[in-house]
Amino acid sequence: MVLILKFHRQFAHIAAAGLVACSPFCVITFGQAIWKMTHYDTSAFAAKPLAPRLPVVPNLHGLLWVVADEWDYRLTFVDRPSSLALPEIDRLRKDSLFAERA
Repeated sequence: MVLILKFHRQFAHIAAAGLVACSPFCVITFGQAIWKMTHYDTSAFAAKPLAPRLPVVPNLHGLLWVVADEWDYRLTFVDRPSSLALPEIDRLRKDSLFAERA
C-alpha cells in the first residue's frame, strides 16, 4: 500500500500501458462474437430422434436426490425467520429420509 501511495503516478502509467497493450484482444473478441452471430448454424441443434420410452413398472417408488450445495441448512430449517413459510420443503423433509450429517 505504501508503494502504491508513494509511486501512484508510475503505477498509473504502467496500468495504462497494460490496458493499451490488451485493447487489441477486446477488438478480436468482439469481432469473433459478431462473426459467430452472423454465421450461426442451427443444424447442430436440429431435432434428433428421442430415445425409446422405458417400460412402466407397477408399484415402483420414485427416488429424488436433492443436493443443495449452496442452500443454507441453518437458514432454511434451524433459524428460519417466522415470516417465511416453506410448507412444501417442510413436507418433503417430514415424508422422506432426511440426513443432516450425511
